[in-house]
Amino acid sequence: MLRSKNTVREKGNALFLILIAVILFAALSYAITQSNRSGGNASRETNLVAGTTVTQYPSAIRTAITRMLLRGVSASDIDFIDPADADFDDAPVTAKVFHPNGGGAVYQNVDPNTVELDNHNVPLGAWTFLSEKAVTNIGTGKGDVVAVLTRVRTGICERINEQITGSTDIPASGLSDAQAIADAASDFTGAGITGQPFLCVSTTDNHNVYYHVLLEQ
Repeated sequence: MLRSKNTVREKGNALFLILIAVILFAALSYAITQSNRSGGNASRETNLVAGTTVTQYPSAIRTAITRMLLRGVSASDIDFIDPADADFDDAPVTAKVFHPNGGGAVYQNVDPNTVELDNHNVPLGAWTFLSEKAVTNIGTGKGDVVAVLTRVRTGICERINEQITGSTDIPASGLSDAQAIADAASDFTGAGITGQPFLCVSTTDNHNVYYHVLLEQ
């Protein structure tokens, strides 16, 4: 009887050890799979994070402009003067987007991880703020207040559009780099662009720009 009980106990221990081994093997396999998966998607995830930094900046500026309008600032008086400019503190400051007594938006230099770089790793892209840049089917047809980031990296441009439209396609703007950042020169329009308040599009110079409507007019 004692031997029978010992035999049952030994079998039970053996089954328990086998079960532990199976669990450990499954956990190891899962860890390896996740590691491989992370390695394969590292670039995609990096581009997704970088794309978020691109879209969040103008969103914050749009919020600042909304506060300014609620305080009675006229849309035609909105001023994007750089804080480094010698005239930054000249009155009136209430219409200055980046002034603490105006919009209070935080001025940011372009993130070098989001745009093309030259041979010295200096960003080739920059933010430009336009007061009369129309986007077809946004607002009334009058020029909108728009932020434009030039020379956006293609992988980041694709991730931005995927988050906005569900597709990585980059619509062609039909504009050159210069036209994209020229006030009132040419509208952002065309297939995949019309009616989109923010999007990453290609230029005729084989680069990409991200535009973001800050105020519809």
